[in-house]
Amino acid sequence: MLRARVGSVVESDRFQMFIVGVIVLNAITLGAETSTFLHAEFGSALTVIDHLALAIFAAELAARLYAFGWRFFKDPWNVFDFVIVVIALIPTAGPLSVLRSLRICVCSQSPGH
Repeated sequence: MLRARVGSVVESDRFQMFIVGVIVLNAITLGAETSTFLHAEFGSALTVIDHLALAIFAAELAARLYAFGWRFFKDPWNVFDFVIVVIALIPTAGPLSVLRSLRICVCSQSPGH
């Protein structure tokens, strides 16, 4: 019962729009971090936003895994999403954090996203 409820929440349009918003904000933040000026002015805030976005992505992933179990991995977009988030969670993956902006592809291509 709880799994089904979590599944309906993560599949809802409202939740999906929230995740798309976080992806877009994260992409903007990652782009801003490439600017010397913006990084010097707002580096701490950009880092906080980046970490918060990653925490949201990890929580979303955990909720989807809980809700759908092994079926989660039957959808190639879910696997792509999983790989991107796991790579971003690796402490030495700093330069690869830009891969998170690719999640917008998941949202625009997958019917469940």
